[in-house]
Amino acid sequence: RQLHSAEIARGFYYATNPDAPDWQRAFALEGRLRRGVIEPQVMESVSAWAFGLLGGEELWFPRLLSITFWTLGAWFLHLTARRWAGRLGGLVAAGYMLFSPYALQASRAFMPDPLMVCLMCGTLWAATRWVSERPGPGAWWWAAATGAFAGAALFVKPAAGYFLGPFLAALVLRHFGLRSLRTPQVWVAGLLAVLPLTGYLTATSALGLEVLGMGGRVFPELWASSSFYLNWAGMLTI
Repeated sequence: RQLHSAEIARGFYYATNPDAPDWQRAFALEGRLRRGVIEPQVMESVSAWAFGLLGGEELWFPRLLSITFWTLGAWFLHLTARRWAGRLGGLVAAGYMLFSPYALQASRAFMPDPLMVCLMCGTLWAATRWVSERPGPGAWWWAAATGAFAGAALFVKPAAGYFLGPFLAALVLRHFGLRSLRTPQVWVAGLLAVLPLTGYLTATSALGLEVLGMGGRVFPELWASSSFYLNWAGMLTI
């Protein structure tokens, strides 16, 4: 998956590099197009811009970017856990996210996942503040922040919806009950969550670009399989 992102970033970089020969630009563009579009290519675009400033394909930059996002996500998780479990609970949660064996690998990978995880943790933090501030005037701001974080996470990688959807649905039902559909704050958060990805998909469709579907990458039948979750636990200790 890292090769996927690196090849896309290379295509963007050479396409805007006036010093590159035509054959190199054509070769890089062919590689980027061959990879297809899975999600909005945010990390790849930012990395290509940085390559232009650095004068070449310096792969340490996107890895540093991933580390930065993962660390910021751990800070959001710390703030969230501290509200529920005190200062020690916040430190334990952030420490596990930063130093578990899996995190040491995933946090430096050139993939959209570290940014997605950062924004997901931001969603948890904002949502926690939202329900704790209501019915005060600050609740509106935190409702908007919850939707903005969730919308950004879905935009970076739509797979975030599989994790954020159940959490936000449970949170809304727990704190707003059956009247949630008549609650303006819920509608604001919901619209902000779905508009960025909806706009992206609409724009790509209008431009004639094909976004690769989830087929071959998402297997709902595994959700009822115990081995699926045991494998998850194994990944956290490898």
